[in-house]
Amino acid sequence: MFFSKRQQEKSITEISKADAILIGFAQSLAIIPGVSRSGIVLLFMLFRGYKRYESAEYTFMLGIPILFLASGFDLVQVIQSKVEISALFLLLFRF
Repeated sequence: MFFSKRQQEKSITEISKADAILIGFAQSLAIIPGVSRSGIVLLFMLFRGYKRYESAEYTFMLGIPILFLASGFDLVQVIQSKVEISALFLLLFRF
């Protein structure tokens, strides 16, 4: 396997500022079509020697603010649109 268990010794509690910045740059690669934001962060953290479980946890925690901001942005767009909100909810339950 490419990332052996011996290499994975770092914990996210000891993450350096340089690694945090590099993880941010790795996230920016997600603008390329077909590249997953969480996948590229997880891969980068494994490459840097962080533990698998903690890398997955950190990746999930990075996604929470992005999901909230994207949801808020969509909510603002719905409120500003001329479409009635009840009509949008009917689309959700249409089979």
